[in-house]
Amino acid sequence: MKKLSWLILPLAATAMALALACGGDKDAASSGGEDTSSSKGAPGGSGAATARELDLNRAFTALQELRSFRFDLKMKMDFGDALAGLQDDESGIAAAFLALFSDIDVEGAYVAPDSLEVKMRFAGRDMRFVQIGSEAWINDGSGWTAAGAGGSLDILSGSPADLATEFLPSEVLKVAKTSSETVNGVKTTKYSFDKESLKQVAEKLGQDTGSVDQVDEMQLNVWLTEDNLPVKFALAAKGTDEQGNKISIEMEMNIRDLNSNSIKIARPV
Repeated sequence: MKKLSWLILPLAATAMALALACGGDKDAASSGGEDTSSSKGAPGGSGAATARELDLNRAFTALQELRSFRFDLKMKMDFGDALAGLQDDESGIAAAFLALFSDIDVEGAYVAPDSLEVKMRFAGRDMRFVQIGSEAWINDGSGWTAAGAGGSLDILSGSPADLATEFLPSEVLKVAKTSSETVNGVKTTKYSFDKESLKQVAEKLGQDTGSVDQVDEMQLNVWLTEDNLPVKFALAAKGTDEQGNKISIEMEMNIRDLNSNSIKIARPV
């Protein structure tokens, strides 16, 4: 099966920096976002967070080995008045792009080895995709049509695990704070990373930390089962540009119904 090259998640990694650049690149004040999962206390029963390392590459490799699962993704970007009044061509294009993807809802299902269904809502439109083997179909609201030459759909390539791996670094992340929680009915370990720990990772990998530096705080949380399967991850950041415009990004993905026999993906009628 071809890999799934998602265009959504990379937006969350760059949107804050792009918005700040459009509206004036300066500081941000951030919030980690609200954690809606039910906490069960840290491992060992103490409830205190501890520092551990997380191998995301191994975690999402395990996800790719599942027979089936359902997933949903919500991303909301609020730029306030930061994009208003941008007149030059480059800033105007960036503003239009960010406004288009400011509120996205995605849900779907995957059945190994090569079946995928995705429903997406953004810019006030509903889009649907189905891929089964080498065949793919798309529905933009006007009915189902075969996608591309011979029905292939280039934006669908691989498993939905790539939805996470394209956004999260595959290297081992250290200095994570952990706690034990139940998410989507599954016992998990929650790994939490703040701005400083994410910056350390970027510096260690020799990557530019400019996008991280432009916010005061940001929070990344990843939830893994006892079998090292990721069932949820969330990113949140909130800032203020030098003109005083509020900017925020929130993104959450849930992966559930692991290896469920009830998940069926059929060719569109």
